[in-house]
Amino acid sequence: MLNVYCAEIKKIRHDKMAITGFVILILLPIAMIIKGFTVDKCCISAYEWLMQLNLVITIVLPVVSGFVITRLIQSEYQNGTIKNVLTVPVKRSSFVTGKAAVWFTWYIFSVIFVIIFSLIGLVTLYPYAFLVFAKIFTLNMLKTAIFLFAAYMPVMWVAFLQKGTFYPAIIVTMLFAVLQLAGTQIGTELLRLASCIPWTAVALLGIMGTSNAYYGVCVISVFACFIVGLEISVFNFSRQEF
Repeated sequence: MLNVYCAEIKKIRHDKMAITGFVILILLPIAMIIKGFTVDKCCISAYEWLMQLNLVITIVLPVVSGFVITRLIQSEYQNGTIKNVLTVPVKRSSFVTGKAAVWFTWYIFSVIFVIIFSLIGLVTLYPYAFLVFAKIFTLNMLKTAIFLFAAYMPVMWVAFLQKGTFYPAIIVTMLFAVLQLAGTQIGTELLRLASCIPWTAVALLGIMGTSNAYYGVCVISVFACFIVGLEISVFNFSRQEF
């Protein structure tokens, strides 16, 4: 497993999609900082600025992440390196979990840098509010990012299923993003249903408190999606013929 992880780390360091995705994510808080100095100057509070930033990040982050994992898997099939990987004495399940681990490494690395640039924007635009919101924003962003990663795990399964084709996993990623965005507009009458759907549940987790009756249902729904997504990825890849 460790050898697979190290090999995958070397690949992702030179992957153009991973680099481009990282740059796009870093540009989000930078763009919001510029917007704060120009369009929103003296018009919105620190809280409103952070809420806008959080909404943009939580929508764009999983989409970019889906592009990255799709590209990482697709390139293995297109370049034929998948056959070389499987000639070494390693379990196919280890290869899949290694991909997932490297994907998560890139993901959390990107999230950390997004948080850093967001905090720079906060202290620059609203220095008086930094101590009030910095810790809350950081913890909430990390929590939301982990939930998002878990909810989008089935994208990896689609990427393995499609092999060298790029578009199916991207379409699925965009569909998840639409459901996630819809989750932010859910009314109380649909709360029970939405909490059982991982991609609307992940949106609800960002806006409801832990005391909410459906909070636990949302958490279970999201992490069940993660487990199922990883398991079916392993199952599908283990039965592929090369």
